[in-house]
Amino acid sequence: MSHTRTLPARTGTTDTRLASNVRHAPRPLAELSTPLQLNVALRALMELGIVLALAVWGYHAGAAPATRVLLAGLAPLLGFGLWGAVDFRWAGRLGEPLRLLQELLLTALAAAALAAAGHPVWGWGLAAASALHHAMLYALGQRLLRH
Repeated sequence: MSHTRTLPARTGTTDTRLASNVRHAPRPLAELSTPLQLNVALRALMELGIVLALAVWGYHAGAAPATRVLLAGLAPLLGFGLWGAVDFRWAGRLGEPLRLLQELLLTALAAAALAAAGHPVWGWGLAAASALHHAMLYALGQRLLRH
């Protein structure tokens, strides 16, 4: 089923586009409130921390230099591959809690990987950043999934 919306075009005519393309278009960062901007930045740091945590673990898990480099590259790919492989929107009302559980488990795995690689303080920091981000997300009325 296709829902369309008529939008004014630059030339003064009308332009018909799918409503789903218009309705879910992300707002520019400058249009977000300061708390939302801070949470977007925290999310970016959290995701970067997860990538680095898995890469550090992969590097420390390998014995030979080639194995270290290979695992440092594959561990983040596997982690984010598993994260992105499942779309929980099919689950209806359970989609949001399932996505939250998935994100918290991935972050916990990355924090544990940092601890196993000899960096437990960084692991706790990553876990705290994740907890703060998700608490702020819901406190600001946001959701992980967009329908």
